[in-house]
Amino acid sequence: NQLTSSLRGRSLSGDIKCMLLGPLAGPTMEWGAGVWHPNAGDMKKVDSMFMQVCKSAFHCPPFTSHSALMLELGIRPMSTWFDKRMMEMWHRISTLDDNRIVKQVVFGSDANVVRQPGRRKATWLDKLRGVFQEWEIVEDVAQRLNYCQFKKLLNKQLPKVVQKRLTAEETSSSVLRTYDMYFKEDQLQFKKPQQFLWGGACTRGKELIIQLRTQVLPLASLTGKFGRSRRDNPDDPEHFVCPICSSGTESIAHFLLECDGYTALRQELFDNLTNTVPEKWA
Repeated sequence: NQLTSSLRGRSLSGDIKCMLLGPLAGPTMEWGAGVWHPNAGDMKKVDSMFMQVCKSAFHCPPFTSHSALMLELGIRPMSTWFDKRMMEMWHRISTLDDNRIVKQVVFGSDANVVRQPGRRKATWLDKLRGVFQEWEIVEDVAQRLNYCQFKKLLNKQLPKVVQKRLTAEETSSSVLRTYDMYFKEDQLQFKKPQQFLWGGACTRGKELIIQLRTQVLPLASLTGKFGRSRRDNPDDPEHFVCPICSSGTESIAHFLLECDGYTALRQELFDNLTNTVPEKWA
């Protein structure tokens, strides 16, 4: 709660907030990740908890797409932090002398102890092999690298791993498909947030831009899906009508390009864009 309240203030710039999210929230949430690797369900909860901190810091609704917001802020999933810590721990242990007890326990017969009759419980090494397979890293090759070279290899593979997960998620997420369609050229910039968040205070306007780009702007096309009247009569088109002009569904396209109530503001915006970037708005 203290972390969230300190990051919710609008005096910090967006890039500073993004820079602080990892060092402040990461170490607490990934404590012990080198030796404890949660199952898929627990890892999903850890990722969700970290993203709730991110959403709160930028005043985004709870139902904002995790992946779209990560791409906006330039942060990587907490699960990749766990994977990296686990592989780094493996590398440190694998380079120890054979007479060290910790190496004998991890790589010896004790690692394959049978927990239940006729059924071997998945061990730390079993989970590690699955991580290596996803990251496309060969154990024998990795073991011949020194620690610095191994970390460089992990950093090199990280964008490929996240991109693979995003591609798999796109098939079931319309929000992510739309985001990928319009902002594909920026989707692998995990080291820094989107450029509009750089410098200056993180104003309400910047927060609304994030909501617009992640498709959670509070327009009738979204808010009309909630509430008692929506539950009583879910197919009533009146739930989605624009409250400003009453002439169509208040979608993002209608809000930006069509609504008569914003004609003057829209013209002022386009005039400013024409003067600022004439090569794109001529």
